[in-house]
Amino acid sequence: MIELSQVLHDGINEMTPRIKSLDASNVAVFKDMLRDRIKDSPCLLMNLEHVEFLDSSGLGALIWMLREIEAQAGKVKLCNLQKPVVMLLEVVRMHRVFDIYNDKAEALKSWGK
Repeated sequence: MIELSQVLHDGINEMTPRIKSLDASNVAVFKDMLRDRIKDSPCLLMNLEHVEFLDSSGLGALIWMLREIEAQAGKVKLCNLQKPVVMLLEVVRMHRVFDIYNDKAEALKSWGK
């Protein structure tokens, strides 16, 4: 079961999935949960502090999310990534695609908030 918390910070939509693994077993549910929540949400901060593992399906969901937000002329930023997730993003060179921040405060500051 996935829990996805959502908090608004001056127009920035912060979402935090409370799962240890974002993978093929739960990615469809994750995308369904995001689908309605990211409509009309041009500034999305995805806080991945609880996600310890990401497989190719999970990575695909993050890329899907990025495309959906960019289609709205929006921006996605990731924060609080666990080391294994950072390593995966670096191996597949996705750290060049996503804006990644060490923590929520740093990410919010990057938006000028």
